[in-house]
Amino acid sequence: MPGFGFGFGSRGHRQAGGSTPPPEIAGLAPDPAWTGIAGSGFAEVPADPVRTTAKPAVQLLTPDRQRFTDSYVVGVMAGANDNGSLMETMGVEKVIFHYEGASVEVTDPHFRTFEDANGNPVTYYGWWAELQHNGTHGEAHLYVEAVPRDATMQKRVTGPHRFLPNSVLYDVELEIAPSQPEIAGLRYQTIGKAGFYCRSNSIKFPRFTFTEGDEHIFDSVLWGYYHNGVFAVEATVPITLTLDSAPFLTGVGNPYFDPKTSAFRFSGANITIEFQYAKEFYIFSSQPIFLWFDGVNIINSAGNYSLFQKRPRNDVVFLFRGGNTWLTECYFEAMWQAGVDARLARGCTFHQCWSDLFNHCDCVVGNRVTDFDVGTYRADIDALDVHYTGAEATATLAISVSNLVTLTWGPNSATLQLSTLDPFSGAYTVQELANWIETHAGFSANVLDDSRAAFALGLPGGVGTAFGPLDVKSALLSLTTAFDIHADWNQQQDTGSVFTENMIVYANKSTGMVDVQDIFFGGTPGVKDIIILNNAFHNVEPGVLASQFRKQESHMVLAHNSFATQAVFLREDLTGDQYSLFANNVTKHLYSFTASPDPDIVYTGNHAQESKPNTPSGTTIGGSAASLFADAANGDFTPQGELLVNPKTSVVRYDLNGAQRGLSAPAGAVR
Repeated sequence: MPGFGFGFGSRGHRQAGGSTPPPEIAGLAPDPAWTGIAGSGFAEVPADPVRTTAKPAVQLLTPDRQRFTDSYVVGVMAGANDNGSLMETMGVEKVIFHYEGASVEVTDPHFRTFEDANGNPVTYYGWWAELQHNGTHGEAHLYVEAVPRDATMQKRVTGPHRFLPNSVLYDVELEIAPSQPEIAGLRYQTIGKAGFYCRSNSIKFPRFTFTEGDEHIFDSVLWGYYHNGVFAVEATVPITLTLDSAPFLTGVGNPYFDPKTSAFRFSGANITIEFQYAKEFYIFSSQPIFLWFDGVNIINSAGNYSLFQKRPRNDVVFLFRGGNTWLTECYFEAMWQAGVDARLARGCTFHQCWSDLFNHCDCVVGNRVTDFDVGTYRADIDALDVHYTGAEATATLAISVSNLVTLTWGPNSATLQLSTLDPFSGAYTVQELANWIETHAGFSANVLDDSRAAFALGLPGGVGTAFGPLDVKSALLSLTTAFDIHADWNQQQDTGSVFTENMIVYANKSTGMVDVQDIFFGGTPGVKDIIILNNAFHNVEPGVLASQFRKQESHMVLAHNSFATQAVFLREDLTGDQYSLFANNVTKHLYSFTASPDPDIVYTGNHAQESKPNTPSGTTIGGSAASLFADAANGDFTPQGELLVNPKTSVVRYDLNGAQRGLSAPAGAVR
């Protein structure tokens, strides 16, 4: 389970997911004008100003939409470039919590230690306030205002964040015990039956407690029950929630976790969610959904290389559909796209996962990533030999980018469209393609491996990409299968007219990454107000790609990161503004595609292992991953060698491990 040691957790008797805060946390009760109706306490609702220049980035560290009886501790992370530094209070003058007409100003971020869902102490750095219950029940709105230290920047206001003070945490307590007789309103044999009881009685805040161990099929009969509550799921003994294997193995039906209701919170390490027979956790994105996975295990026991219908399972771009998922102190193993589109990924461990990880995640804080590898999918498997021995003097085979196979022999030709959907929608398998080829006189096709879909066919080393007409007459043509998966640890690569805005990536550590691009920020038109601080990466060679920055970047801050074995590319179309800062990073090399990087972007205090053309001035050069870090491959990014003899002016006060930097310190994530 999560053991990174630099994270934040909250759990206790006072709130669903909270704990009594220490005295320095300011209490905040709604204004007496609040009637229990959302927004009724505000004489004027706080508003986020239209962005005309840079704003701080600010994101919740604790989930909203929570019911509490006494108090609820809310934390946020915030940051802004303060004229080239974030040393003083992360570049933020103050954070103001506005709660139904009442407000409190917090002027200093600090570390908070709480117990997570499993009773483990974890710590996060941020701004904190305690929402208090004043005796009125209902829905209360919180707005968070971050005021920058740099007066030329604008403030940012987020919200409304919904909270639900009440006299009780749960409207009903339901036991789930498959071997016991059902008792209406008290005990059920499946989670689906318990959920149906809640739907039939319009219950929005139940707690389901599994009291019998072993495997439980996640059934659902809650079609259309969307509401503003949260279904809490816990277990007193270790259980595994899984799916019926039939849809996955036969391809008939949908292999999805599909609760058919709008909100769940799964809590505690006694719960393991098993994706062996699943592709995703599915909730209609058009509904007001909420998913909180809090200290649970999320695994695929079939392993990190396990296909669905002969293809990878990442053909859906996210694991948790809906874009309002919170991941706190969970353990993931052999999963794909685990943090994509999440609101928050906090203090989680990701082991032997693959495909994209944190793309478009709003806040990525204190996570540990190990053995993140897509190399198996990209590796060639010898799959098909094709030969023509007929009477024509020439014969060729080609596969287009649209997976159209073309055979040509002399003046003759034939085509076959390969399916990329499923085995039931046309030519899909390598064997089916071979059978079709052999229907044409003079052609032979020998299947060497049929474990992957035919659309993955290509030339060795081509990663399943298209190729033009190749000779199959004078020599046998050998084809391999491979999946062209481009994995990103964190990519913000939107296209369209809207900028990606307001994201924080802070104090994460990743090792054993193969064929993974660590950071890729770009897209059309670009990004605004992105803070990336104190992250450490070790990528395994060969297969080390490059982190890349491109397009318009307003207030992009990349500081004190350690890219132990990966370069950082500054693309030819990268433009920034005076608020953009690339400072005190360690990279394999820092390479600009143009001779003169955009002068509006400040490059300072960076260290590269290798000198390359167009490296920004002021970058020190020397060393290697082995000489610059104590043992980066195994997660020890303690600086040594050239980093110690080339100290930089610090721009972030605390390092990856929460230790305070001096005014001068080595570049990279660890002081």
